[in-house]
Amino acid sequence: MFLTAGQRAEQITEAYMRAIQKYRIDIVAHPGYGVPVNYAKLARACADYGVWFEINNKHGELAEQNLRDAAQAGVDFVVSSDAHRPEHVGLAQNALTLAQSAGIPADKIVNVTEE
Repeated sequence: MFLTAGQRAEQITEAYMRAIQKYRIDIVAHPGYGVPVNYAKLARACADYGVWFEINNKHGELAEQNLRDAAQAGVDFVVSSDAHRPEHVGLAQNALTLAQSAGIPADKIVNVTEE
């Protein structure tokens, strides 16, 4: 049996949600990286269980609309550099720019302070 893209996204989203409900998870890292997910539904589960939703500096799979949907669900975000080399640790400008363009306020990003 072949699944449609929407069915596959729902199955993957449900798997994320079961893991969030069953285990103590702090951050959903790389949400949707390489797999389709329902971002709004995943973000609601994250918000309900106090799990942070990552905005990754290295991977560009999250679109502004995905982040807007997640923000509407009430989730808190974390930005990360996803550094694989020491000189990249702390580089998060792409993630911060994406968050800003999606309208996510700094107080919803747990590891960012306004200056």
